[in-house]
Amino acid sequence: MKKTTLTGISFSRVASPLILTLLWTSDYLLVFLVSGIILALTDWLDGWLARRWNCETEVGRILDILGDKVLCFTFMGFVLAGWGMHWWLIVPFGVVIAYDIVVFSLRRFGGLSFNPSNVAKTKTLVLMMGLILSFG
Repeated sequence: MKKTTLTGISFSRVASPLILTLLWTSDYLLVFLVSGIILALTDWLDGWLARRWNCETEVGRILDILGDKVLCFTFMGFVLAGWGMHWWLIVPFGVVIAYDIVVFSLRRFGGLSFNPSNVAKTKTLVLMMGLILSFG
């Protein structure tokens, strides 16, 4: 039951493009924003529950990081859809995407650990909140 709950929470972030696309209309902007914030908060909840229930796994760590990246990339796509394809958005988004791809590849194929650090969690939180606030 506990591992199923954690997998469901992680999967909600991996499925975020579908969830947020279904909510993306100008009539439901508040619902979209609140849903985005809830999806971002599941990052914290997932880790906290895994440590509390003592059911941390390698698959869970990978799903956690993958879910973070997919959610951030989804928010970036919606920012570009809302603000337009401007160089001052594309360049920093491209840097973040390239960084995430390199680090994830090094973790997966280069022997780096999938254990989340406080620096990485803080970076992801700041990025997600910045992207969510850019809709305002």
